[in-house]
Amino acid sequence: MFKHYLTCLLSRTAIVSLVTLSCADLALAQSRDGFYADLVEFADLLVPDGTRITLGVGPELSPDYFGSDEYEIEPDILFAIRLGQIFRVGNDGAALNILGLKGVEFGPVVRTTGGRNERENAALTGLGNIGTSLDLGVYAKVNVADYFSARIRYYHAVVGGGNGGLLDLTLTRLIYQQNDLSIAMSLRASWAQKNRAEQFFGISAQQSADSGLPEYSPGASFQDLRVNIGARWQFDENWSLNGFARFARLLGDIVDSPIVRPLGSPNQFTLGSYIAYSFNID
Repeated sequence: MFKHYLTCLLSRTAIVSLVTLSCADLALAQSRDGFYADLVEFADLLVPDGTRITLGVGPELSPDYFGSDEYEIEPDILFAIRLGQIFRVGNDGAALNILGLKGVEFGPVVRTTGGRNERENAALTGLGNIGTSLDLGVYAKVNVADYFSARIRYYHAVVGGGNGGLLDLTLTRLIYQQNDLSIAMSLRASWAQKNRAEQFFGISAQQSADSGLPEYSPGASFQDLRVNIGARWQFDENWSLNGFARFARLLGDIVDSPIVRPLGSPNQFTLGSYIAYSFNID
């Protein structure tokens, strides 16, 4: 009985994630980490029962590819569902907490990772396109007193893209909360397997001939370190105004890629804002 229940939940996790994430803007999935979802989650922890849905939209200023020194403004869509302490789906993927606990979470995760189009920037000309992949993995998370969380996740591409595995550790702290205003900060470090680093930052012999860039083959490496700060103003029972700023520093072999140096930058900045509507379904 339990095995059948778990199988159904896993299937629904994959299906819901694919449907919802396909609708979201995933062009820069490598540079986005769902920070707004982390901020909202502190409020969601106070209502662990029932279903909570959040919809939002707003502009985001971000690099036109991860490692670029050129920026663009695009509309970004927020979509998140939380089923108590069991299931969560949003822009950064879907997670099934098989423990069903509030303080400690563990279970499978699924997401889609956006690819890259060589027409996005002249620096990518001749490198070809990178397709979207379906990533499966596992996560563990600890929530402390509704103001701190530590999460570790590992993803590996299983369909499309062929972009290998990514391990990330995220620490999020609610640093201010009074009346309707909440401010949170997070730190995230990520490590990429060799084939993932090569796909996004390497230059093969053929790509070198097509682009004129030198060949480059990065190894497994820490990919980046990110600092996020975000604010949430709950100006109505269901409506909130949200903003965030992110700084990411590329690390290791990634920094020496020709599309980062000299054609791009190891320093990546992102600014975004959302107006969001949240409601509960008992």
